[in-house]
Amino acid sequence: MPPRKKPRTETTKPASSSRARTSYNPSKHSLASLPYHVLSTILIHAATTPAALHDWPSPSFLLSCATLCRTLHDPAIAVLYRNPPTLPPTRAHRLLNTLRERPGLGRKIKRLVVEVDPLLTTKLGRVAWDVCEFVLLARGLQDIQFAHEVDKPPYREESRMKLGWRYPDALWDALEGRGHAEQAAVEGLRLRSWKWSGRFIGSLSFVDIGRINGLRSFSTLTSISLIYIDTLDVRGLGDGLVEKNIAGLVSSLPDLRDIKFECSSIVNHKLLTLLSTSASHLKLRELRLINCPLLEASDCSSEPGLGLTSFLQQPPCRSLQVLEVASCRFCPLTFIAALSSTPLRHILRGATPLSDSALIAWPATLRSITATSLRMWSSGECIAFLSSLVDAAPRMQHMKRVSIWCMLTDIDWRERAEFREKWSEGVGAAFGAAEKVEVRFDNARPAEQLWREGDFLQDGGSVLARAMPRTRTRAAKRVRAKRGAGVTGKRVRVGSGGAKRKVVVLSESESEGDEEYNDDD
Repeated sequence: MPPRKKPRTETTKPASSSRARTSYNPSKHSLASLPYHVLSTILIHAATTPAALHDWPSPSFLLSCATLCRTLHDPAIAVLYRNPPTLPPTRAHRLLNTLRERPGLGRKIKRLVVEVDPLLTTKLGRVAWDVCEFVLLARGLQDIQFAHEVDKPPYREESRMKLGWRYPDALWDALEGRGHAEQAAVEGLRLRSWKWSGRFIGSLSFVDIGRINGLRSFSTLTSISLIYIDTLDVRGLGDGLVEKNIAGLVSSLPDLRDIKFECSSIVNHKLLTLLSTSASHLKLRELRLINCPLLEASDCSSEPGLGLTSFLQQPPCRSLQVLEVASCRFCPLTFIAALSSTPLRHILRGATPLSDSALIAWPATLRSITATSLRMWSSGECIAFLSSLVDAAPRMQHMKRVSIWCMLTDIDWRERAEFREKWSEGVGAAFGAAEKVEVRFDNARPAEQLWREGDFLQDGGSVLARAMPRTRTRAAKRVRAKRGAGVTGKRVRVGSGGAKRKVVVLSESESEGDEEYNDDD
């Protein structure tokens, strides 16, 4: 027999890299294949809208994600419990009942924001919401905030009024893990953020606050906020004692990185001088000063001490990355000259006058500038401000966002239009590589919703249609019935309760299918 031939083996050449195709594998390229921490981050941003109260996520969105697939269930539930909404009060009561039945969920709660009114000042079914019990059950808490609806702009004098609710004495024991006699002691919390409000202090003095601040649960604070703290506390301490106590409170926190003062006259030359010496070991990342009426930029004051310009050059601020100064009427922009040696990345500026704008030396490390509601400015001051910013643009290579909103009162609308066209293009060209550049000029604070000319026309009619009361009268119905029989409408006056009302009836040739509504004279 002839020998059998060996089968031929075909050798295939590897495809060149230029012709190689990347096939799509759904099991490797899908949302479910992402790690847990990446999914959690995505859901946090997707479930929280910019206008959400207290950054609360949307429960309906997270629940729909949790039921979408098994991979999204755990991260969606974790994000839902991470910062749970406590409004309306029924939701907070259901959350407390859930923690009673399933204590293990308490580890998932990281942040708690409680609206004092109505949650803590009212009862639901004769049962009050026990914040101390909630703290004992939520052992993963790191941030606790007691808020009120008036603790945000616009700030009003009545917002400083004392409320009936006070920080309960049992809260400090709950933070340390000590509950009622029938409850077993648990591990104390390790807080990262806390907010002291002068409206909820009650009979506590700042000496007592300093003692509370020395508890173990407060020793790990990295962020602290103080709102409605005045130079005189509830016991009438004066002569700089309050400033000394606050400076000691801040300097006693070794890990503190973020400080926020809001609506507080405590921020003055005395406090800044004490902080520069007693808190020199701190390395602040964020400093926010909002609506502090006694804050001044310079050291030229009747009171001896440091101004904001000098304080920003002290050791606590040499690592500063975010600075926010808003609604401080005696603090102009001259403090920016002290920021050239700091790694500052973000400046947020509120409504205060401009002074010595030519002295502004913008830091090269800036990544965002937000200067909004800049009132009491002249066109010359605004030109000096924008010129300094445009001149410094070549050095600020990391700039990502620029938002400027000036209110000019010394020029008319025509000159303001030319001003807007010139400087909007100039600033936009200077920061061409930025993600967002927005420059606005107005003569007064506009409304929250800006209307277009077409909104007031009858065809566009959206504004007029919403503004007109849509109450139909019996006479209008009768006239409509007559019009259906071929009668052309006219202006009719109807008396109702002694008051005359005016009904305009259109003929069918004018508008077919329109309805008649009455409008008060």
